[in-house]
Amino acid sequence: MKASRKPKQEMNYCHRCGTKLTQQGLPHVFVCEKKHVVYANASPTAALLLLNDKHEVLIMARGKAPAIGALTVPGGFCNGPESVEDCLVREVAEETQLDRSQLGELHYVMSGVETYDTGDGELAPVSAVVFTSRITGPVEIQLDEENLWAKWVPLAKVQLTKFYSPVIVDALRILQKRYQ
Repeated sequence: MKASRKPKQEMNYCHRCGTKLTQQGLPHVFVCEKKHVVYANASPTAALLLLNDKHEVLIMARGKAPAIGALTVPGGFCNGPESVEDCLVREVAEETQLDRSQLGELHYVMSGVETYDTGDGELAPVSAVVFTSRITGPVEIQLDEENLWAKWVPLAKVQLTKFYSPVIVDALRILQKRYQ
């Protein structure tokens, strides 16, 4: 997710009737020939800064495009009518095999809007919400195919310049200040 490039708000056809859309007023509002209003809003995502008892955070390397090899944390896009909290629990389970009972209470850290490179030249707006949670005791992380590796890194030693998401970087800075 590259914050430096602004997403292009483009929609061609109405999802309700299939007629051509035209932009109306605000850059994210479109209207079709049958007067249906369609909004090009940011897609919601959730990410988790998972901490252990040693003030280490779980860091992973992306295993799929975009940004293969860039650092990330568990998280992803909401599916349909899913809350960001439900999305987060689902994504953590998919990416690490940790279930809800292994996570502590979820605490909101911050949110921000950034862009996501879809890989086909489109930059999509994303509304990223970052939470933190603490695990107690040992857990076994079993990665899915979306990530190359995972490791626990001391919060103070996280290499912020290697991350794909600027919102996650900002959230990590907040935690670093909190736990100095």
